[in-house]
Amino acid sequence: MVLSLSLIAALYMTFLRTDNPASAPYPIPAPTDSSELSLAESVPRITSPSVRRIFDLPTESISTLKLDTLLSYPTEVIVHEGYIYVSDIQAYTIYKFDLNGHFVTNFASGHGQGPGEVGHISDFVLDSEHLWLVDSDRNLIYKYTLDGVLKDQFNDNRSKYRLVKTKNALISAGTDFNNFITSYSSDYGVMNEFGYYISYQGNPVTTQGRLTTDGTNVYYASLYASFVYKYSDSGTLMYIIETVDKLPYPSDTISNNTAGQAVMRAPRPDTLVADIETDDRFLYVNTLVKVDPWYNMIDVYDLESGEYNYSVRSPVHFHMMDIDNGRFYAVQDTTILTFILPDIGS
Repeated sequence: MVLSLSLIAALYMTFLRTDNPASAPYPIPAPTDSSELSLAESVPRITSPSVRRIFDLPTESISTLKLDTLLSYPTEVIVHEGYIYVSDIQAYTIYKFDLNGHFVTNFASGHGQGPGEVGHISDFVLDSEHLWLVDSDRNLIYKYTLDGVLKDQFNDNRSKYRLVKTKNALISAGTDFNNFITSYSSDYGVMNEFGYYISYQGNPVTTQGRLTTDGTNVYYASLYASFVYKYSDSGTLMYIIETVDKLPYPSDTISNNTAGQAVMRAPRPDTLVADIETDDRFLYVNTLVKVDPWYNMIDVYDLESGEYNYSVRSPVHFHMMDIDNGRFYAVQDTTILTFILPDIGS
């Protein structure tokens, strides 16, 4: 893994980006006949206003879920069909709770390289029958029943880190510049690879971005340069949002974070995209603002058109989030917060 990341850094340093994103070099050249690159110049590019329309989330509307199990290092929460799923990377597992916080079961059997054991749970997704988790240390995808029974595992040697599930495909984004986004069929056959345009703009599809889905389409948000890209699950680029909080492009300089991973440094270290989520009407871009005290800004965009609507400022900070029947669930340190956004009318 260390060697792979060193190679990634070396590749990226070879291709220094210019000030013009349209002419920016990219680490692994996309095919010259790539339909995505040619289409990108004609897809809708939605600009956002430069000033937010801000509403405040009342402090008293935020509550903390009481769970049976103490969390060590939760990273992601998903609420699905009456249950709450929380990944804990220090416990090397995913917990399943009912809506009252009572423990039901867990997925993954601890740290290691044996069956069901993991090195690092970087992401997970589920549908009405199964849960899939990514062990990014070994590029493995594990498949479980919702009762916690391991069904199978899959590794095609592609880098894997982020994961979403549409109606038709399981979609992964890795930490390697040449992997982009890969869609898999139910038997793990590769259906398509896309994301060339993101890399072409100097925003490689790596841990430096967030993925979500509305069940049919896939949305990728850059971590530092604030764009959102909408794709069909077959890889067709549908629109690009220049968000209300558009940031400069990241520095070309690669350096290592505290985990030894090669990363691009933020152009504004006080601001980053913590997560993106959707419901049946809106796309929510959750931006973490690291000023004292830290807080979050949830920017709301129309899901169909990509147009900016409004923003909600939270008085407390959090990271990954999920939405279920209008209620938000969010990871904060070792707890899970829950709240409903204020009703702003039209």
